[in-house]
Amino acid sequence: MDMIKDCQNRRTLRKAWTSWAQKYRSAFADQQYKAKILLEAYLRWKDIFRRIDKLEVKAEHLIVVRNEGLLFRCWEAWRVGALQTRTEKEMNRRVQARIVWQAWVVWKRHTSVV
Repeated sequence: MDMIKDCQNRRTLRKAWTSWAQKYRSAFADQQYKAKILLEAYLRWKDIFRRIDKLEVKAEHLIVVRNEGLLFRCWEAWRVGALQTRTEKEMNRRVQARIVWQAWVVWKRHTSVV
């Protein structure tokens, strides 16, 4: 009878051990799966973060380039305006000189006739 009880105890112990080992392996596999999923999510987030950071750098560069272009266009507009102003002043000076010259010629003609 003791031999039968020992056999049953060993069988029960073996079943318990097998069941525990299976549950442990299942829990360990589940833990590994969750860690792998977490790592994958972290790596994707990190990649997205890097891409956003690169986009921010490109956007800042684009703003600088746009501002430089705007500054260049403003400089060109000022330069053209200054050139026109200088040309207009020169033309005005010439017209004034011609008017004075014509007035002098007329005055000289009138003073010579008398």
